[in-house]
Parts: sequence; C-alpha cells; structure tokens
Amino acid sequence: EIRLNPYENAVMDVLLGQYYAQYTHNEKSPTQKEIAEKTCMSVRQVKTAIKSLKDGGFIRVRKNNRPGIQGTVNDYDLTPAFIKLGIAMYKHEPEFKDGFDEFLDWEEIIKK
Repeated sequence: EIRLNPYENAVMDVLLGQYYAQYTHNEKSPTQKEIAEKTCMSVRQVKTAIKSLKDGGFIRVRKNNRPGIQGTVNDYDLTPAFIKLGIAMYKHEPEFKDGFDEFLDWEEIIKK
C-alpha cells in the first residue's frame, strides 16, 4: 500500500505533472521555489516533503549545475515511485499481471 501525507502528495503532483514535459520537451525539473509556488507551500515545507519522499524511496534527487543559475539545482528521478506503484498494482490488481509479466520479472523486482 502506498501512502503519502498531503505535503508529499502535493509535491509528487507537481513532479508528475512536470515529468512529461521533462522527457518530451527536455524541460528541467522545477526548483523548490517553483514547487512551493505551485503547491501554496513554503520552501521549507517543500524541502521537508522532498526529503521524506527521498527517504521513503519514492524519488531520487540529483544535484546539477545549470548555466545562469547560481549554485546547484535538483533533478528528480521518479523511477522509484513508478516501481513502487507497479509493485502495488502487481500485488492487488490481477489483470495488471497479465499485461506485464512478459516484459518484467515482477517477482524478482518485489524481492529487491
């Protein structure tokens, strides 16, 4: 079962919304300030939610230098969240198994 608190959920909503743009239009991950503005949260609340999502194994955070921006900027990898969702669906949705068993060894992924 996957459970996120309201702050984690709000941050994941922004990151998931940005996911398509990142990989189809080469857009960058949103900054913590941009996430705060989109969620009506403080930057501190966003940082706490990001740390919690990272510690919970939902996201990976990579620090990158970007031209024109002072300091480093985080890029967010949502692959762990997709894997957790896939595992939850595999365990609880029988029809999910039929479509993906030929591509992925879910039993092996669940063991990890």
